[in-house]
Amino acid sequence: NELGFFFPPRMVIDDPSILLTLDQRQLRAGLAEAIKVSLIKDKKFFKFIRNNFRRVLNKDFFPRGPAEYMIWHTASLHLKQIRTDPKELKLARPLDFGHEWGHRLEAMTGYRLNHGEAISIGMAIDSIISYKRGYISAGELEEILSMFEMVGLPIYDAAIDDVKALWPGLESFRRHLGGELTISLLKGI
Repeated sequence: NELGFFFPPRMVIDDPSILLTLDQRQLRAGLAEAIKVSLIKDKKFFKFIRNNFRRVLNKDFFPRGPAEYMIWHTASLHLKQIRTDPKELKLARPLDFGHEWGHRLEAMTGYRLNHGEAISIGMAIDSIISYKRGYISAGELEEILSMFEMVGLPIYDAAIDDVKALWPGLESFRRHLGGELTISLLKGI
């Protein structure tokens, strides 16, 4: 990501048995990416995650069911977006939703926050900005923030209070994007 190389995958291997080795914190971090792609691509999937995320946390992957579908559909939605604009030249990089803040938060906290936790906070920030700009309703904002809390993902960390330390992350992100800062916001779930 930092170097900006784009190599779309030739295949995605979906093997839930690997997830059996992860602890709850890492499973939640993975759910952050599922929530992200549901927010930007698929409202029905957002509701599906809300109703079924506990199956992932309980490692209820077998036999095939909602948890495995969640894994598959998350990858499928990512792939669909990547196929739309593989080098992200035309679109405002929707898959970066929450990432412009999240990457910096990871570094600012000395990686005390893992990727999913930092991205969760970043998505909360972007959702609040979306609300303040009138792109989503107060009800949608509440639905989004409560989803993170239900899953056990943070929506705040004291590190974001240090705006002077947070700002260089946006500058780095701007350079990564080729000179123009683009922040993806929601227009509804």
